[in-house]
Amino acid sequence: MKTYIVPIILIVFVAVGGVLVVTQMEKTETVGKGDIDEKIPEKVEVIKDKESDKDGNQGKNAVGGFDENMDGVVLNSGVTKYYDFSQKQFEKSLDEGKVVYLEFYANWCTTCISQENDIIQGLNELNDPNVVGFRVNYKDNDTDKYEKNLADKYNVTYQDTKVVLVNNKPVYNELGVWKAADVVKNLSGL
Repeated sequence: MKTYIVPIILIVFVAVGGVLVVTQMEKTETVGKGDIDEKIPEKVEVIKDKESDKDGNQGKNAVGGFDENMDGVVLNSGVTKYYDFSQKQFEKSLDEGKVVYLEFYANWCTTCISQENDIIQGLNELNDPNVVGFRVNYKDNDTDKYEKNLADKYNVTYQDTKVVLVNNKPVYNELGVWKAADVVKNLSGL
């Protein structure tokens, strides 16, 4: 009888975990603009429906609004900027010789969503204008052709992969979860 208890407990545990993941995915997919607006930090000014991004999407701003200097959505409020990926921003950052941090992110991935605040906090703490971060969509409904090609170029095979470019060359390419302290540690002094 005892030999059956452990497998039964494991089956129940896996089933409950699967239900929780599906529930989280359903919640992620059904979040609307109004729901996002409630989670915006008070310090960050949000620009809505006044400007548009590279694809003409008006008001596409989860947190920070559009950066007037780089034509895109800023996801944080610090000196070290973190952008929702755009080809124009990425190429400009490379041309300027900035250290570029790429966070490959999927909007259905609960790990990606849960570590987002740590990434933002770490980049804000880093406080280095020579470093710029990009949240790159990976295998989700927001992924464009350029982002797919970027993932292929840097051999990204899974969301939560971090790629760091110095002088347009990868110096870091690993899968994993970073806390705020990891962001600061891994991007300082590059």
